Amino acid sequence: MEECGTVNRDVNIKEEMTDETESNCISNGDVTIKEEMTDETELDFPTIDIKEEEGVQIYFGSNDPVENKEKIDQYIKPKRSIDLKNDFESCRKIKKHHQCPHCEYETSRITYLKDHILAHHTGVKPHKCLHCDYSAVRKSALKIHVMARHTADKPYKCRYCDYCAVEMYYLKIHVIARHSVEKPHNCPHCHYGTVHKSTLRIHVKAHHTGDKPHKCSYCDYSAVHMSTLTKHLMTHTGEKPHKCLYCDYSAVLKSTLKKHIMTHTGDKPNKCPHCVYSTVQKINLKTHIMAHHTGDKPHKCPNCDYSTVQKSNLKIHVMTHHTGDKPYKCPNCEFSAVQKSNLKTHIMAHHTGDKPHKCHHCDYRTVLKNDLKIHVMACHTSNRPYKCFHCDYKAVTNTKLKHHILVHHVGDKPFKCHYCNYGAFEMRTLKNHIMVCHTGEKPYQCFHCDYKGTTITKLKYHIMTHIGDKPHKCPNCDYSTVVSSNLKAHIMAHHTCDKPHKCPYCDYSTVQKSNLKTHLMIHTGDKPHKCPHCDYSTVLKFNLKTHIMAHHTSGKLHKYPD
Repeated sequence: MEECGTVNRDVNIKEEMTDETESNCISNGDVTIKEEMTDETELDFPTIDIKEEEGVQIYFGSNDPVENKEKIDQYIKPKRSIDLKNDFESCRKIKKHHQCPHCEYETSRITYLKDHILAHHTGVKPHKCLHCDYSAVRKSALKIHVMARHTADKPYKCRYCDYCAVEMYYLKIHVIARHSVEKPHNCPHCHYGTVHKSTLRIHVKAHHTGDKPHKCSYCDYSAVHMSTLTKHLMTHTGEKPHKCLYCDYSAVLKSTLKKHIMTHTGDKPNKCPHCVYSTVQKINLKTHIMAHHTGDKPHKCPNCDYSTVQKSNLKIHVMTHHTGDKPYKCPNCEFSAVQKSNLKTHIMAHHTGDKPHKCHHCDYRTVLKNDLKIHVMACHTSNRPYKCFHCDYKAVTNTKLKHHILVHHVGDKPFKCHYCNYGAFEMRTLKNHIMVCHTGEKPYQCFHCDYKGTTITKLKYHIMTHIGDKPHKCPNCDYSTVVSSNLKAHIMAHHTCDKPHKCPYCDYSTVQKSNLKTHLMIHTGDKPHKCPHCDYSTVLKFNLKTHIMAHHTSGKLHKYPD
């Protein structure tokens, strides 16, 4: 008989310990039950679970086994409401006399201190899983691991959702975390609340006290826990122990690999209750609901009206639009980025030429899988899921739709030029305007000639004229071009005769909206390009350049006036 097992009349109940940490005994009537614990760290509150010992003969005053079972169930499984507050308060009263000599861990039992030292400081875990590399200090923890990872035996079901667990403890934690607003451990410095006391301790150290004793030997990174530092160190060593069964992908964390595998299986278990959106990660669903359905964006920019769901997005916004801080520099050119992932994408796209994602319909290749998805939707399907509320316009991405609404329906241009009255919808467009019209800066130099461009895209197109590469070919004639939009305009103008942009004053129609805008100036008499030397003005910028060369210079092109 183990420590908390009791004999009541003829009922013999033997419980098993299923955790490597401290447990408490709860008395219920005349039956004392030792609850199962389910983690390799100390738990914060007791739970109730009863596991009948295999082979034990139970007699309860009758020869009818069914009647006996009903009586036993009524006796040893009384219905009890969970009082979370009392459970946690009772756990706080337990005195913890045993202190770990290596860290701040404390416990009320010497056996749990020994297990803690084995698990976290010596690394001795004698119980090995036969199915994978998992090992544990206690045999009971190994048993739970096998049930959870290899047999899928999870007998405890959540009454509110499809969640199921190996242990009652996990189910109780799940209910508190997902279906209750009650968080027993609250941060004294902010509104953060959590189910686990240990999680609160980590939160306070990470966000308020800055106590991160574990330092990285390669960079300035520091962590609250050694386990977190160990995972970080793998980014320096390149070690990724978790391998994908379907492709060459490998990951530092098993949880990351699990999410990756879902991209192969197409499993997106987290579904939005408001729309058709589904995702692999629950945090993404939460972010989606806040961004698209509740409108809750708690993180506000102190410099403008921007607000976002995630704090990390606000940090990126401030660096991009207000401080101009781009810490990640390209070793091959002058490109710099706010995020490391953007630098990696830039190097693959413009320097190494590594574009692993290939279109099955054409020769298009790209660095990012999402770009390939957008390309297929835009060029090979008619799927345009984002619809404008003001007109019939449809877009492949929400970003395109937002840009369309700003340009065509709102007219608000938040980015203003401080040299002239020019306004733009995007910061990069304004930067390009300033370089072209005011500073004359052209940072991108051609290696073959003296050409300089304001953007790397223009330089790329220019270089294609040297090597004769015109990848976009017309299927109806010999026309080919460097830019895909030019091919589209060519087909509409010469083969389909589709000219969607029509003049309201005459029969003129055109493929490109910019041409219509220029044409309308003939009707309105607007000539925005004025000569700084005389009264000449014109609709087209090119005509002004020609005029200045012909009448005001000796043939040398002057810089276009602001």
